[in-house]
Amino acid sequence: MLGNEAIQLLVQMQQENMKPDFSTILSVLPVCAHFAALQKGKEIHNYTIINGFDLNKFIENALVDMYAKCGSLDNACRVFDSILAKDVVSWNIMIAGYGMHGNGEISLTIFHDMQLAYIKPNHITFIVVLCACNHAGLVGEGLQCFESMSQDNAITPTIEHYACMVDIIGRAGHLDEAYDFFNLMPFKLTPGMWGT
Repeated sequence: MLGNEAIQLLVQMQQENMKPDFSTILSVLPVCAHFAALQKGKEIHNYTIINGFDLNKFIENALVDMYAKCGSLDNACRVFDSILAKDVVSWNIMIAGYGMHGNGEISLTIFHDMQLAYIKPNHITFIVVLCACNHAGLVGEGLQCFESMSQDNAITPTIEHYACMVDIIGRAGHLDEAYDFFNLMPFKLTPGMWGT
């Protein structure tokens, strides 16, 4: 990814008095997230407010994602809280944001808040919840989430969900249990799964 070049093009565009539009903003925010370019992300956020882009769901979600990936969870939370009609993507981003920084308990709280808000979790929700449990070493909670996928939410676990569970159990030092779980998978085993 040529992140610096993308940001330089944005700067050049502004120097030539061309106003970035909705598509430009949506293209550059993930670059800021990927390269943890927090200062540039804040500048873009200010630009969205001044130009009225900040109330667009796609921009709002991209801002939450950018702040979370840059480690600025307070700002991510502020933008998330300001979203009037949060969708499953909004919730998934917040769960993942806290999870990637080792705050699994907060991720689980957000997941429960999502359910209280009557937002139906999807298969990605469970991947980010399981990853959050993995980063925080929450084995029991991970197993509960995995079981609730099919029992409470009618979502069939995919190979990614099984891989998360094998990793959660294995990292906790329960290698025999992880291997047993691995052998229960109803999928053709891939080299990546054997690596896990």
